Order: sequence, then C-alpha cells, then structure tokens
Amino acid sequence: SQTVWAIRCPGCSKFSVLDNVKCLGLRGPICVSCGHYLDVRQGIWVDGVKYPDEYLGQRIKGFHVSKLMLPANVPASMPNNERAQKIALRRWRDILTEHQTFIPSKFANEDLGMSDSLGARLVTRDELKTFCTDRVITRDPHSLPACDAIVAGVDWSGGGSMGKSRTVLWIWGVNRPAGSPSLRFHTRYFKVFPDDHPITGGIVDEIAATCVLFGVHLVLGDAGGGALANSYLTTALGSRAHQVQYEQTIGKQTKKPALYYNGRDRYMAARTKMIDHFFAQLKNGCMRFGNAEQMEPVFDDMLSLYEDESKTGQRVWRKAAGTPDDALHAQVFGWIAGNIVLGNLTFADDVT
Repeated sequence: SQTVWAIRCPGCSKFSVLDNVKCLGLRGPICVSCGHYLDVRQGIWVDGVKYPDEYLGQRIKGFHVSKLMLPANVPASMPNNERAQKIALRRWRDILTEHQTFIPSKFANEDLGMSDSLGARLVTRDELKTFCTDRVITRDPHSLPACDAIVAGVDWSGGGSMGKSRTVLWIWGVNRPAGSPSLRFHTRYFKVFPDDHPITGGIVDEIAATCVLFGVHLVLGDAGGGALANSYLTTALGSRAHQVQYEQTIGKQTKKPALYYNGRDRYMAARTKMIDHFFAQLKNGCMRFGNAEQMEPVFDDMLSLYEDESKTGQRVWRKAAGTPDDALHAQVFGWIAGNIVLGNLTFADDVT
C-alpha cells in the first residue's frame, strides 16, 4: 500500500512526508514548504497505493518508517521536560552527523528509509580480495619477477586532519601480455606515510630513494596540492618524475582527450574517466595486490569512493566525508604512468 506518515505543518497547514534531506533542520524535521519545525506526532497514515474494489489478489499493507519520524529523535515532539529534550536533541544531531558522513545511499537507506541507487560502487571488498596474492609486500625488490615497466604514483598529503589525508606511494610492475589490448599491473610496493609534511617530514626523500631502489621508470605525483613536493621529487629523480593533475570534465561533450600533456609542466587527466577505466580494468583482472590482510586499509580507501551526480547532471566520483582515499589515487596515478610508458593511451568515452 506504500503507506506514509504525513505531518501537518503548524505554520502553513501543508503536509510533509519525511523522505528527503530537505526535511533536515538544525533541531528537528522542518516543513519543505515553509521551513517551520514539525511535531512528528501530528501526522496521519496515508496510502500511496489504493487497491481497486474489483482487485481479488492479496492486499498487503506496507509502511514507510524513517528515523526522522520517530518522536524520541525529535526535540519538538517530546514532552516539555529538560531531560527528554536533551536526549532527543542529541539523537537528532546524530542524524545530522550521519547525513554529513554517510554516503548518500547509506543515509537514504538507514535514516530516510528509502531505497537509493546513488552511491553505488563499481567494486566490493569481496571482489578486491579475489585480486590478492599470497605475497607480503616489502621494501625488497630483489625477489620480484621481471616486467616490461616499473612505474609509481604518489598522492601527496593535502594537509587535512589526522588520518584523513596522507601521502601514499604505490609502485606497479607492468606487463603487456601478447595478444591482449590491456596491460597487467602487479603491486611491487606501497606505503601509506604518517601525517607528516612531505618535505619537512622526510617523506619526499624516502619516496625518491624507494623509486631508485625499485628501478622506477616513471613516477607521477599529484599536482593538485603537491607542487612543491613534486618539485623536490623532480630534483631528486630528474626526468623520471613528472606530475599529473585531475580535471573534471564539464558537460557531456568535450574535445579534450582523457589524458594529455599541457605542453608546460604536467599531464592532465579527466578524473571521472580515469577512475572509470581503472576500476573497469581492475574488475577485468588486470590488477594484482599483495596478501589480503595487508591490503585491508588500502581497500578502505578504495571503497570510500561512490558514484554521485553533480549539479549540472554530470556523473562524478566522490568520497565519503571524513574518510581517506589517497591509496586509490596513488594507484590511479601509477596506472596512468604505466599507460604512458608503454604507449597505451586510448581511453574510450564509455566504460563497461
């Protein structure tokens, strides 16, 4: 019957159904028409679907229930006593925090009680584990098999709060299988650095030394917030170090290629398209990681991204608030470097 709880607004007398984020006020649910706070006790059940009189099948009553409509979560709906008000306000603030930190689909499902296809991810944790090997990743390249190219990506710390933005180095070994249009990437080494400044904390020096140790042919550092760190890395490694900058494609049509050199100092990469291609190749078995236990924090970063839609209707990748995604972007930058070194620079507009 798709029965919903419709609440009459004491301000404009219109009814509101608490099924979207427009109902979120600072101290409780608000009327979507006038913004007046609502008392969720002042509602009625309304059927969204009515069975015709001649219908002879089973009649099923179904109710939509959300956290927003529970009186114990809403200060305006609790009795006039200080303790009840404080408890309700704390619970409502928890809902607001979840709105800021959950990906949209999780908030829709768990707080609004709505099914939502937005927030989908291309891979699951179980899928990622199928691409793991038994090898323990160490800073020792001597036992690793030969490959066609060794590349690296670096996502520099953006200066965020502790644990939310870290510098990550990722080194891939790349092979071009005979008769295959796709390259194969094997994790040779990675490191998630502590929340130190890349330069004053000695991180750039360690990354440069590690790239030399592993014989990296090309390392791409994130140009978005790492101009100075990239400069230091280039000084240490010379022509083996370059930088790459994401750009967000505007609109559905663009004449710019997905990856190009700007003619001055960096590669430009279409953010959404590059991440699309990376995940598509990963799902097709083109990437291999170390042992599953060692990869768990890396997988957390990779699973923080979800699909969303921009205000212009463009599909984009966003990360859940308060979660890091640096290990993913370090992988993508290294993957781009591998495609550059081996001349695999054709990226289709649509990825399946």
